[in-house]
Amino acid sequence: MANEASEVIQANNRRVATAKKAAALTTTNLQAAKISLEAARKALEAAQKAVEVAQKADDDATAELKDAEQAQEAVLSKWEVVDLVQEDGDDDEEEKLKHSKKRPCSEDDAEDASKKLRFDSDTPTEVIVKGCGTLEVNGTYKRNGVNCDAPQYSKEGQWKGEAVRIVIQRFITGQWYIRIEGRNIFFCRSEIKTFIPPSYGWNVRAHGVEPPPKITLNI
Repeated sequence: MANEASEVIQANNRRVATAKKAAALTTTNLQAAKISLEAARKALEAAQKAVEVAQKADDDATAELKDAEQAQEAVLSKWEVVDLVQEDGDDDEEEKLKHSKKRPCSEDDAEDASKKLRFDSDTPTEVIVKGCGTLEVNGTYKRNGVNCDAPQYSKEGQWKGEAVRIVIQRFITGQWYIRIEGRNIFFCRSEIKTFIPPSYGWNVRAHGVEPPPKITLNI
């Protein structure tokens, strides 16, 4: 009887020890699950903040583009185009004007006028951008046309794995921008209103990263 009782006690002790080990393992797994859950919660919060930042950047860029478009419309509304009509016997400009008609200036008219712009030897042929926190912005830009009666510069580049053209151009407001051509993505802006890209006064915009760029002009 004593031996049987001893064996029962030992068996019970083994079961208790096994149960304790299982409980300890369960506790460890529970703690690990809680840690994983907390990490997932923090990752979700970070993702939500990233979405909010991206949305704000897009909203800022949209508002900036809208302001520029409104400013352009306001400027165009102050100008008129005169279509000269020459009739028989009109030998001078005054006679031509008598038979000509005025009409509101359109964007096409403004673009045609810009294309007639002639650059002199002092207009830079290249713009070198360095030190910008947005690495895609850095590089050498070649003069490739005009925008709002000022020289425009561009370079080919990459943005989030996509081939794009990045331009330095002046808007109708007189402000200079570094942006992706044809896209609502603005990296930098300068409030300095000059005929050529200013070498100072640049700040980071919606899609840009600090610090702002340093600009060098090559004649």
